[in-house]
Amino acid sequence: MAKIIFVTGGCRSGKSSFAQKYAEEIDNDGNDGNEGNEKSNEQRKIYLATAPIIKGDLEMQERINQHKKNRSAKLWETIEEELDLKKIFFRYQNQNKNQNKNQNKNQYQKQQVIILVECLTLWVNNLIYHNPKLQEEELLKIANDMLEPLSNLESNHNNSNSCVIFVSNELGMGIVPENSLSRKYRDFVGRINQLIAKNAHEVYFLVSGISIKIKG
Repeated sequence: MAKIIFVTGGCRSGKSSFAQKYAEEIDNDGNDGNEGNEKSNEQRKIYLATAPIIKGDLEMQERINQHKKNRSAKLWETIEEELDLKKIFFRYQNQNKNQNKNQNKNQYQKQQVIILVECLTLWVNNLIYHNPKLQEEELLKIANDMLEPLSNLESNHNNSNSCVIFVSNELGMGIVPENSLSRKYRDFVGRINQLIAKNAHEVYFLVSGISIKIKG
């Protein structure tokens, strides 16, 4: 199973910067960059953006542009996908399978895939927007199905070959939203956060730019 990292916190808490830095410091053998091991894997870093492009929303476009500026084109490939994250995960699962079949039996070399999902909060927003009648049970099924390909995106726990980093927001720490749709959205994001945290190998909570490791 791919190593799953979950990064959560409030707005402007430093989540995105922390998650990107975490991903960029993973070396080709899954270490934090301080190990002396010889690198033996081909590495790809995928930025999976869930933000919808809304014509005329200049503030959102500026946020997207800033995220792009913060990423080095040499390090990152960007994929925009608002809804079907499972499809993207399956794509890289199948690429790894095909690559492994083509490898010489005497060689051990796998493609290391690091996927940064930015972010789950907007993903849930998109699901509700496209299906306003979406129920919590349906949402959790979609999320569980989304995680399924990660079990076959090969890695081991000591020397991870692939890693998926999910970024989300903690929305339930403030006042109760005024309208039912906002309350539904808050509750859905909370349920998704619980599900991802349960399946994650490591969980980080960001407060005022400071990361706190709460699992792993």
